[in-house]
Amino acid sequence: MLTNEYWDWMSEQLKQPERAIGGEPCIICGNPIPAKATWQYRDRHVCSSKCNNTLKRRWKRSIEKGEADGYHPSEEYLEKIRREASREPRVFRTEETENGFCLDCGRFPIIGDVIERFGQHTKYMSLSDLPDCGSALAEMIGVQNKPPGQAIGVMHIESGTWTCLLTDELGVPRRVLPSGIVVEGEFVSYLPGLSGSFTVRTSENEVLDIYCNLESIRCVDDQNEPYDWIAISFGPYKMNDTFWTQRFAQRSTRR
Repeated sequence: MLTNEYWDWMSEQLKQPERAIGGEPCIICGNPIPAKATWQYRDRHVCSSKCNNTLKRRWKRSIEKGEADGYHPSEEYLEKIRREASREPRVFRTEETENGFCLDCGRFPIIGDVIERFGQHTKYMSLSDLPDCGSALAEMIGVQNKPPGQAIGVMHIESGTWTCLLTDELGVPRRVLPSGIVVEGEFVSYLPGLSGSFTVRTSENEVLDIYCNLESIRCVDDQNEPYDWIAISFGPYKMNDTFWTQRFAQRSTRR
């Protein structure tokens, strides 16, 4: 869950002293910045999404090298994390609307939550509750080089297929893809959003083709502060786009 506080801080780090009006050279490739480029690109003096992503990668690399200061969350952010982590588990459903569908979400998933996506259910649980978790779990955690305390079990209820969602030190899911999934006790390399569907057999002996998806939904809280819902879910369709809630879309349009 990344909040407005983080995005505002990042924008301040990346923007140039003055907003480009159009025609200035891109700081990455040198091409002219379009006058109709987004305000964010003009603030950063980049000409395209490709150059914007390059700028962000270079900036993050400088933080990793200790050449730039990293983000330090405020007490307000930490309090939001504590409140979310202490809530009761709930079910997040997929709701049909006049314009298609709506993906119910919160700030971030916790142990006990269930995510329903188009009739398929994903449950979040402690690693010790995962079925057949011995060597497969050790391989999965080992590949990611993360301690078991920074991971949550994520299981497709209908078939028992499972994987892990890695978290940060506060227990908040990160944009780190799991290294694979476990289908009928066997470890299978898999990248959500990139790999195709796979076949499973349910407890009722039904054969299904499903995907393991990395959900990314841009949301707005009750204080009109944006944040990202990051979660893994199993479902019959591939989900590799970032979704916007209606409130987030309205906020972005006004800005």
